Amino acid sequence: MRRWPVAFDLSGHESLIGGFLTLQQLVFIMGGGLLAVASFIFPMVIAIPLAAMWILAGVYLAFGRLSRGRPAPEALWAWWRYRQSQKLWKGGVQ
Repeated sequence: MRRWPVAFDLSGHESLIGGFLTLQQLVFIMGGGLLAVASFIFPMVIAIPLAAMWILAGVYLAFGRLSRGRPAPEALWAWWRYRQSQKLWKGGVQ
């Protein structure tokens, strides 16, 4: 019977790209870069700050941490769910 190695730490993400980036981080960085390139359809006065904003947003989502050491995407998703629950609660059931 063959034996296969089993990873013991199943809670984390596996670094795929060069042992440094996870797939999720790569998607955030590429998304920010793509939106930065797409922002150059505007005049240069608007495009350069807009492109810088998209690049910084992509890098922050890939590597940033918010309160209590949570990764930025996880914390923003928790905030979004909280805001949606507050909207549902304020509306009430009639």
